[in-house]
Amino acid sequence: MKRIALFVGINQYDDPGITPLNCAVNDAQKLAGLFEHRLGFKCEVLTDADLRRGQRVTGTLRKIGSQLKEGDTFLLFFAG
Repeated sequence: MKRIALFVGINQYDDPGITPLNCAVNDAQKLAGLFEHRLGFKCEVLTDADLRRGQRVTGTLRKIGSQLKEGDTFLLFFAG
């Protein structure tokens, strides 16, 4: 059985009305390391995947989804 996780961290948004964050990218990276090294997940990390690059997130989700079979585990983490 596969254990796959996608961690997304966004600090900066294109919308000037959204205050930039300080820790979302770091949170995604740190948690991915924990899940990979301690829990045996295969992890992908996307950082500052803003709205213009939103297809990057959906494309990654599709790619992961095509790899999953019954009984596999998938985790999605989003900070931002």
